[in-house]
Parts: sequence; structure tokens; C-alpha cells
Amino acid sequence: MPTGRTISDATLAEAIRTTDNAKTVLAGLGISVNGTGKEAVVSLAVGSIQLSRAFEGSIWAGEAWHRAAQRCPGAEKGGTARIAGRVCKVLTVPVAAFMGEA
Repeated sequence: MPTGRTISDATLAEAIRTTDNAKTVLAGLGISVNGTGKEAVVSLAVGSIQLSRAFEGSIWAGEAWHRAAQRCPGAEKGGTARIAGRVCKVLTVPVAAFMGEA
């Protein structure tokens, strides 16, 4: 039964205790963040099984998270990025879009 929580809130809370740990946990989900502040860009690995699993049982399940991210202002698809040591096709989204500032 869905709890309405996203990307394992407890896991995410634990991950952000340190920057290095956060980067490792996010990379394991197929996410990387490049840059700092409002200029930072989030890269989401297209087809990431781990990211899809993180959204299981929520309204973001399946490809819903990907479709929503594509609609964010400034989102761009078609690039590549190295995430967790692997080169992946990515969708990039400005951090400002997640904060409602784009």
C-alpha cells in the first residue's frame, strides 16, 4: 500500500547527512547533481531501474516520474553523463525547476 512518501524518505534523509554520502546514494538511484546553488543541474538516468523502483507504489511509478521531469522548465533530453561509473543517457533538469524557481 503506497504511503505517499517519495524516494525512501528515510534513505534520502540519511544520505544528505554528508555531501559525499548524498552523491553516492543519489548515483545509486541514477541521479547526479552538477554545479552548485541555483545554477546546479540534475541528471536523471533514462531507464534507471533503481529510480523506477524508488517510485514503486506511488503516483510516480513506471515512467510517470520521467514524463513529469521532462515537463520541467529547462529540461533537456538526449545527453549523456557518467553516473556511478557508467555512461548513461540522461534527462537534465535545472535544480531551480525542482524548487519552482525556473
